[in-house]
Amino acid sequence: YTEVANNVQKEETVLSLQFVLLDCSPLKFSLLQHCNEWQSKFTQLLSLMASAKLKELHSFLQENALRCVRELCYKILPRCLLSI
Repeated sequence: YTEVANNVQKEETVLSLQFVLLDCSPLKFSLLQHCNEWQSKFTQLLSLMASAKLKELHSFLQENALRCVRELCYKILPRCLLSI
């Protein structure tokens, strides 16, 4: 959308077509505003998706860390205590 916005800005605002003078500034303004809104919404969507994936990863790591600690406590430590 940044590229589209740049292309819109490069276009002439006032055009002369034979005997008609055409002012495209309202159209350019609307298109640029639309591009900015879409860019913002897309960025928000990507942020939400990344945040959700990070939360999933955090939960996965917590669960596996807890499982590893439990295995250590229930399997390895009793053997160590018996050998003392």
